[in-house]
Amino acid sequence: GDGKIISISTASGILKYKVKLSFGIAYLRPYAIVHVLPNPKPPHPRYVRHNGYMEEVERDEDPDDDESDDDDDDDDDEEEEPVLQAPGAPMLTPSFKDPVRSTKPPKRPKPTPPAPMFDESVRLLFGTEKMYLFIRLYCLFVNILSEGRDNARTLEAAMNRKKKVHKQNNSVHARLGSASNAFSAKMQQQHFTSSSDSRKRVGPHTSNGGVGSSGITNGFRGTFNFLSTLKNIASSPSSSTGGSPCSHPFDEKEFESQCRYLSKDSVFKLAALPTLLEKTADALVKMAKEDWCLALFDQSQLKHSNPLELRRESLTMTPDAVFRIQYHPNESEMFFGYLGMGSTFLLAPKHGNLVPLSALDRRSGSSGPGGSVGGARIEPVKRVVESLPGMGGGEDKRPEDDERYYKRLKVK
Repeated sequence: GDGKIISISTASGILKYKVKLSFGIAYLRPYAIVHVLPNPKPPHPRYVRHNGYMEEVERDEDPDDDESDDDDDDDDDEEEEPVLQAPGAPMLTPSFKDPVRSTKPPKRPKPTPPAPMFDESVRLLFGTEKMYLFIRLYCLFVNILSEGRDNARTLEAAMNRKKKVHKQNNSVHARLGSASNAFSAKMQQQHFTSSSDSRKRVGPHTSNGGVGSSGITNGFRGTFNFLSTLKNIASSPSSSTGGSPCSHPFDEKEFESQCRYLSKDSVFKLAALPTLLEKTADALVKMAKEDWCLALFDQSQLKHSNPLELRRESLTMTPDAVFRIQYHPNESEMFFGYLGMGSTFLLAPKHGNLVPLSALDRRSGSSGPGGSVGGARIEPVKRVVESLPGMGGGEDKRPEDDERYYKRLKVK
């Protein structure tokens, strides 16, 4: 949880933080700190992890100090200057002062603060390839699970409607009387025993792949089997990574049949979840072992008014921070882009008709830099061209050198 560092101890040559947590006092090593929360009180120190320690980031000049200086200058300017007048001339009112003969300097206009490039809720991160791969796999996994949840809710609603109709039919038959029931039973018996083929067509009372009330019920039960199977896969050690075999054996055919109960159209997505879950876990481990993962995360937690500054600081840490990851929580959308060395930095996407990447590949013959990212391409509405030391830049860029910016699926 959140805590406040009270003091720092270096007893016995080991650096420890004395931290006040919600449940008491704890002594933590530097690697136990996930990130530093922003301090609302001035001078607003900012810390980033470096070599296992939290180091303060150099800050630019505080704009509040500049404003205070401007206010002081304005106060000095407001002092009235004596007006030069000829002897014996009447005194002039302040509204009729001669500007030519006045010694008061012109008042300087206050500089307007620059408008923020992004909304304050937007989260921007420049990460490495391992960070990008994990987040992409995780988003894909979450979206497929969300689709499976929607299919399960659809099955539940269909099952409830089927039960309601079945209860209504039972009440109608009860009011018909014993004679009508006997006649109906006799007619059904003649129909079902007329031939072997007709006996096979008892759809509403058998489970034939999700048709009828029994099939829908089995499909809804398959939803819980589907989720419990995924839970067993996630909680059991993988034999491929050297762990012990799963306590619950995993049957791929049985899992695929459960996915078919949920949705026949999306079975190829749902059936891929076990493999996708394993790949996502492997990507998480690889990302966690990377040296600059936590430091780049610390940079993303700082409030940057200029994304170019964040990119410059991230590239100063490691030249591999070339993947732009941008999250819009209000719209529940993730944006990804490959921003290589010397590439043009697109400031904002153009929201409109999205062109599928497959159609883009067929039209141009190549997806260009970052074309393997996937998703739907968003045309830039404007660009920010930046010249970094030793990285080129400028307006002489070719169009294919621009950052490829893609819009991803909804994050539910």
